[in-house]
Amino acid sequence: MASLAGVFKEKERTNWLKAWLALDIAKLGFENFVTSESQNFHDHIYDQVRSTCTSCTTKNVRKIFFICPMQICNKVREKIITEHRYNSGSWNNTDAQKWQTNRGYCEIAKFYIQTDGYAAKTSFQEIDFNGVVSYMLNCKRFESLLSFPITTGNPTTHMPACLLYKAREIHKAVRHSADMKLSDRDLQDYFKTLKELLRDPGKILSLSLSHDSHAQNAVKKLEKVVC
Repeated sequence: MASLAGVFKEKERTNWLKAWLALDIAKLGFENFVTSESQNFHDHIYDQVRSTCTSCTTKNVRKIFFICPMQICNKVREKIITEHRYNSGSWNNTDAQKWQTNRGYCEIAKFYIQTDGYAAKTSFQEIDFNGVVSYMLNCKRFESLLSFPITTGNPTTHMPACLLYKAREIHKAVRHSADMKLSDRDLQDYFKTLKELLRDPGKILSLSLSHDSHAQNAVKKLEKVVC
């Protein structure tokens, strides 16, 4: 069994650890961006609905022919589903009774995270890298905030992998690495992808990641780690 000191002497293992750290830094860089957009989406929904309801549960709301007694939650439900890239999210991650609360923006956002296990999370600070990227991949509202077309399904010649898709694949590769090793080349490619994503100019500069101070601080931290 290798000692901890020995692990840090192995370049490829150190690279793997740097990749994990890079994912954590990048996730912190995304937090303000996704929180702001999810709050805007939440406000947009309830500005149109113009009322709230606290009686409907997720179990009821997820039913196809569900009608809220106050004619509110079914409208919120339809707006949430309409913005999903595949019109089908995770009902296990969201609590409909909390949609109208001041943390409702996160409850709605969690619907777009394809993997279950986020039901207890109440903010993006508690959601991991995979959850944050999954939200951006599946919620169509990010199409108007990012400069590139978001990949749908598996990449093809006509639809190459976008930066979000590449970022998700990086997370998979690092998380599921059997030997916990990473080559210098792969590490550099991972850092390049994450920095490009954090520097994305978007379609509206003032709303973009490149204009977000948290994202740009993350870029600076990444540049220090890769050295």
